[in-house]
Amino acid sequence: MVLTVANQKGGVGKTTFLVNFANYLHEKQNKSVCIIDTDTQGNSSYSLSYAAILGDTYSLFKNNILSDKILNIEKDKIYLYKSTIELSDEGEFDDNSFYNDNIKYLSNIFDYILIDTAPVLSNKLINSLQISDFVITPIELEIYSLQGLELMLNTIFNIKKTYNQNMSFLGVLPSRVNTTNTRHLMTLNHLKEEYGQDLFLPYIKNRNHIAEALTEQVSFFKTKSRYKKELLIIFDFIYNKMQEK
Repeated sequence: MVLTVANQKGGVGKTTFLVNFANYLHEKQNKSVCIIDTDTQGNSSYSLSYAAILGDTYSLFKNNILSDKILNIEKDKIYLYKSTIELSDEGEFDDNSFYNDNIKYLSNIFDYILIDTAPVLSNKLINSLQISDFVITPIELEIYSLQGLELMLNTIFNIKKTYNQNMSFLGVLPSRVNTTNTRHLMTLNHLKEEYGQDLFLPYIKNRNHIAEALTEQVSFFKTKSRYKKELLIIFDFIYNKMQEK
């Protein structure tokens, strides 16, 4: 299964969700997981310092990796194609033929492929959406984040209609929600009224422990945080929703 995490606005919790969901799939569901970091900022690559490096993402766009014969996947590891500076030249990614074939190849090896994307509308983002089984759009309940939501949803559903009818949009994922902030709760209710309740996944609360685990490059589920169960409930919901498709 291929899951792309996408939003054309930065700072909305894409990498936070992706890294923690990867650890959830690996540690709680005993699934083999491969991360594709297509964002030149490389935040996923940084936070997943404990992952086994298979190569760099640039090579997935430029080379045929089928001849690499990836064997002996170890269950105790998460695997990663890391971000590099070569991803910054957008003009190089008009052709997605290698990328498409490589992701299909990896999908036959790993239970889950998770793709982290840059906060811009790019060829790499479009290519990733075209080959995805699932898409999630994290948002932050602040004005600059919300302004780009409609644009991102239009992009996703246009690609679904035109190129990838099998894609399932799992939902909008509000993150870093402060439940003591009346404005956050009012904004969330307004969005649900505007777009429909079913378009939204359960929100992730603003927890410093989650950010600290990313900074310290450790799995949140291996920390002593009292908020692990809270995140597990959300991830169980998302995981079960994926199994229904």
